[in-house]
Amino acid sequence: KFYGYISFIDPFVNEKTKTARVRIEVDNRYGRLKPGMYAKAVINSQISSAALTIPESAVIRSGKSDVVFIDQGGGKILPRTVTLGHEISGRYQVKKGLKRGQKVIISATFLLNSESNLQETIKKMMQQAGTSGGKVKMPGHH
Repeated sequence: KFYGYISFIDPFVNEKTKTARVRIEVDNRYGRLKPGMYAKAVINSQISSAALTIPESAVIRSGKSDVVFIDQGGGKILPRTVTLGHEISGRYQVKKGLKRGQKVIISATFLLNSESNLQETIKKMMQQAGTSGGKVKMPGHH
């Protein structure tokens, strides 16, 4: 067994095999690894326990941006654009856009029934949030 770390990930993916090459740096001071050798690699990855994460189901990915809906209480929600990091085991790391302790709607897709409605819905909610002090009433709640 050799232990190392990934120092480079090739930005190009082979279209036929759907693979990308990586460079893994390991200690080879005794020369046991030779050029052209094959190896079976296990890559362990994890998000820091200190990182803010949310379930994958809370994120609406439109291709242009990633949006979550924050539960403001009393049936009111606020759309929020977020910057995501790694996804591991069904959870995304949130780099920007949320603060620890904010409640997000876990299954945000219930609000939308098609991609074409996404931008329109978010735009309307943002406009409504601007005129109602930043809060949007959830459909079906009074």
